[in-house]
Amino acid sequence: MIRHEGRSYEMSPQTYTVHGEEELRDMLLSHLNGYFKGAATGETFRKSGKTDIRIEDADRAAFVAECKIWHGQKQLTEAVSQLLSYLTWRDCKAAIIVYNKNNRQFSEILQRIPEALKSHNRFVKEEASGYDGEWRFVLRSEHDDLRLIHCHVFAFDLFNGKEN
Repeated sequence: MIRHEGRSYEMSPQTYTVHGEEELRDMLLSHLNGYFKGAATGETFRKSGKTDIRIEDADRAAFVAECKIWHGQKQLTEAVSQLLSYLTWRDCKAAIIVYNKNNRQFSEILQRIPEALKSHNRFVKEEASGYDGEWRFVLRSEHDDLRLIHCHVFAFDLFNGKEN
């Protein structure tokens, strides 16, 4: 669902690039809630902070995600740490959704995303995603080295021709 929503944003970037991270998250949440019958929440407290997206199922977070505007590898690495800090021992599925609004060279961003994840100290391995602009990584939980987290990273290009 996130893949299809992000691709629709890419088809009309002028509509979406004017929005900040929170507004992009809220638009995504409204569509997720249509499918998950209101179970998706935003800015929801999780363990050590508020995560951008949480989908509940059977009294646990079945899915936790962070949305980020691309500002470089360092910021993405920090986002991974932020995401891991929100997960409890019951959580094992997470995502980071990256929006490019300000960079003409999106292909460079696509090269830097896996570099950022692989350089993270909780990185275990990369798994095949099967889609351009998407990656699947296995990370170790922040507090339990034996607990593995499956993190799906999505990148969407909303650049509309105006570099900041």
